[in-house]
Amino acid sequence: MIKISNIKKGFTLIELIVVFASIAFLSIIGIASYRTYSQSQSLQAATQELVTTIKLAKSRANSQVKPPICVGQLDGYSVEISYVNKKYTLNAVCGGNSFPLQTITLPNNIIFDGDKTTTTKVFFAVITALKTSNSY
Repeated sequence: MIKISNIKKGFTLIELIVVFASIAFLSIIGIASYRTYSQSQSLQAATQELVTTIKLAKSRANSQVKPPICVGQLDGYSVEISYVNKKYTLNAVCGGNSFPLQTITLPNNIIFDGDKTTTTKVFFAVITALKTSNSY
């Protein structure tokens, strides 16, 4: 007895094109989403690092921690932001002079938004107590 089978095996060209187009579309969306997420995380990390540096300057000024490099009386601490170089520096200010303690460069895809010709400076002075002669 001879059996004739009319069953097709395999996929048609149209079916393969549809499947590969769907895979390509989903891959492009995934890559774009990952890139956006990566940029967002990079910006968030750089922002957090700048905030931490500013808080460190404030904390050191409040606790009057004088670094060994500092000559003279400790006036305070400053953070200088350079728009041109994409850097910011933590400085100890002693006797009117700045002594750099730490310089941080921003990642390549992140820039400071501001006047590109100036440097912004945040200064935290050392807190000193005043003596009064009033008796209570």
